Amino acid sequence: MALRSLKLAVILLLFTSTALVIPAFADDAESQLQTAKKLLDEVIASDDRQKLDQAATILEAQLQKPGFDPSTITVQIQNTAQSYQIIDQPKQSLDWWQKLIKVEPDNWRAWAKVVQCAQALNDLKERDMARDKVLDLNKLGKVDQKMFCREQFSSGDKKIMAFEFFKPDTEFGIEFALHVSTKNTLDSQLRRYTLGESTTDTQVARELKEIGPNDHMYSVDGFDKRGQWLLTMTTKKPTYEELRAMVITDLDKQRPDSQPENHTK
Repeated sequence: MALRSLKLAVILLLFTSTALVIPAFADDAESQLQTAKKLLDEVIASDDRQKLDQAATILEAQLQKPGFDPSTITVQIQNTAQSYQIIDQPKQSLDWWQKLIKVEPDNWRAWAKVVQCAQALNDLKERDMARDKVLDLNKLGKVDQKMFCREQFSSGDKKIMAFEFFKPDTEFGIEFALHVSTKNTLDSQLRRYTLGESTTDTQVARELKEIGPNDHMYSVDGFDKRGQWLLTMTTKKPTYEELRAMVITDLDKQRPDSQPENHTK
């Protein structure tokens, strides 16, 4: 995805650029850092991968210097990691998020980004380790949100952002919500999918003896401006991989006008 399309999302992470133009190959460490800052600023305006790589090279060289304090460039490390992720370079992005975590081990947003990048690289061991860290930080009260984004991915011309709740949300017990937009209109949601357990559905099914007394009813539902539809209802909670596959399959379907179900989420 082009950097320009996500400029507003990234600009919140960027530092104020210097007005000075400093030679790119200056020996002075401060001059090198100012050059990296300037290059990263220009990446936002120019979609220039070469400048991003140049900035990353400069920062890496500083980090390798004996005695250099990486905490002095955490903003630059973060911006580099985010910029690589936006242009769909998860390997480079993961490397820079891991650099940030070494300096800020309790930065839950950085750990969540590791989850996203590891998922994109199909490194499930790294993904699950980072996810566990996010959950642990939440238990310690170091997370200021009720959910985190565990994946951003594309299917055709659609962009999907998957959110995992730290505890089931609302009376319908929502554990996952996947928001769908087109790649060119990220601020306009086309569809939403949820996985959760409705306490009412579970209670009714138990009373009718359709399920055992300790069983639960989980549903995966889709929503758009026309209404709601049921993808599946099951006593076996789908894994994230199964949920993801259901959503991708459903996105490929041409849906008729949706008829509201008996419950609304």
